[in-house]
Amino acid sequence: MEFLKLFYIKDNLITPHISLNEYKCHHCGKLPIIKNYQHYSAILHLFSIFENIRAYYDEPIVITSGYRCPEYQEILRSKGYKAAKYSPHNFGVALDIMGHTIEDTAKLYAYIKKQFPDVRLGYFKYKEHFIHMDVAYLLKPEDIPEPAKPYWHKGARW
Repeated sequence: MEFLKLFYIKDNLITPHISLNEYKCHHCGKLPIIKNYQHYSAILHLFSIFENIRAYYDEPIVITSGYRCPEYQEILRSKGYKAAKYSPHNFGVALDIMGHTIEDTAKLYAYIKKQFPDVRLGYFKYKEHFIHMDVAYLLKPEDIPEPAKPYWHKGARW
């Protein structure tokens, strides 16, 4: 299913606080191909969580990465970044976010961890400069790459 046909985009915004430019792949400019209704629902859930976080923070939140095509994921890996071979970003069900300061980012992390315990968070692995958040556990089991299945469960923290 084509992403743009499933989301209402106005003034380059997918949601009130997520722009198309922030979410689409920084390498190829594409959006994820949505596999099924469960995949669509997972993306909607991720966006809903982000909007809740944004309401709590009450200031702009930087989205450093949303969807990533597999080629871009491999480029990041080849450059030595801590990018998983099978990333939820490749399905469009992950966002990397940060506050204005490291303290703000820590505040956001604590809020997300408390309010959304099922969301998978990456924080300490990235030296607390940004937060990886994803809802990969909401995808259909058959859509999750076999090597990733042991890791894509609710609430994994690293």
